Order: sequence, then structure tokens, then C-alpha cells
Amino acid sequence: MTVNEFAKEVHENAVAHGWWETARSFPEVAALIHSEVSEALEEWRDGNPAIYGCCGIPGAVCEFDWRVWQAARQNPAEVIKE
Repeated sequence: MTVNEFAKEVHENAVAHGWWETARSFPEVAALIHSEVSEALEEWRDGNPAIYGCCGIPGAVCEFDWRVWQAARQNPAEVIKE
């Protein structure tokens, strides 16, 4: 699977689950990405362990990654020229 195929799959999954109903502006996307980074930092500051799965720092980092791939695929240009 190429990077572009992966980005497309992530975006299609988000649309299918109702997490990405309309195109988002760059400021909205940037705010969502920032919020995920802030959640990871808050978990670290609170001394919460890096729990595998959807919780704690790994969960926030996964959500950050997920939002980046969604945003990249929203743009009609390819993420990476292959």
C-alpha cells in the first residue's frame, strides 16, 4: 500500500463513520491537530503512563496522526508524489 492509498483509506473511513462530513478550513484542521498534541502533553504532565490503546499519550498521538492523514487527503493533490 502506498502512502497516498493509506491516506485515502483513512479519509474514506472517517467519512464513512461521520467524522468528516464536510471539507474543513485550514484553521479548523490546525486547531484539531493542536488539540491532540495538547491532550498528549496534558497526559504527560499528569504523570499518566503510556498506556497501549486508545488512552493516554498513545491515544492522543494516534488521534493526531489520524487527523493529519485526514487533512492531507482532503487536499486533492497527492500527499507524496510517487
